Amino acid sequence: FQDLNSLRQKLGQVSDHLSTFAPNVDELYATPEHETDWHDRLLSLGLSALASGITNTLTIGSGRGEIFGAWKGLGVEEQGHNLGHMDQPDNPIWIKIRQYNSRMLVKIMETLDTIPEGSGSMMDHTLIVYTSNNADKQHTNGANWPVMLLGNFDGAFKTGCFTQIDGKRPINSLYTTLLQTAGSQCERFNMSDSLARTFDTGNGVLGDILA
Repeated sequence: FQDLNSLRQKLGQVSDHLSTFAPNVDELYATPEHETDWHDRLLSLGLSALASGITNTLTIGSGRGEIFGAWKGLGVEEQGHNLGHMDQPDNPIWIKIRQYNSRMLVKIMETLDTIPEGSGSMMDHTLIVYTSNNADKQHTNGANWPVMLLGNFDGAFKTGCFTQIDGKRPINSLYTTLLQTAGSQCERFNMSDSLARTFDTGNGVLGDILA
């Protein structure tokens, strides 16, 4: 009760500040017609949270993490687990879904670029990590995990290039790199020494993606 009361007091103290960043609330917040309505409005809420300063980290899911995910708002009638088993190259269904994801990414970048922060914009100090929770394919073993990085986080990361990581560096090493770049020193993320000896040929950050 004391924790809840303390949170209520803190929110009351900053409510005027937060209200200036609140998104436009329409009827689709309460009665969304499609799952894409949820995704669009959750993204707006997340961007408002970043702009207001109550968080500096945002995680957005575009729906495929759910076994019953759907994109009827895009005109895609197929849904659920079978989407992951379709051939994806040149598939008009997946082109629609990925174009939708790309529009979400563009909205994030354009919004953050309009928010002053320090000597530049919030986007200048941001790194967006776009990836799949299934790595490269359905029922993956995680051996190949494509990631797209947008922004450079104050010039810390390379941009405008394709990087193939040599050796055996797991996805954990990417998170280690993100943490160290953000100022949290760690040698590994969520990996014990014994596991690292088997699954990681390196240690610490992925130097190939750093500027």
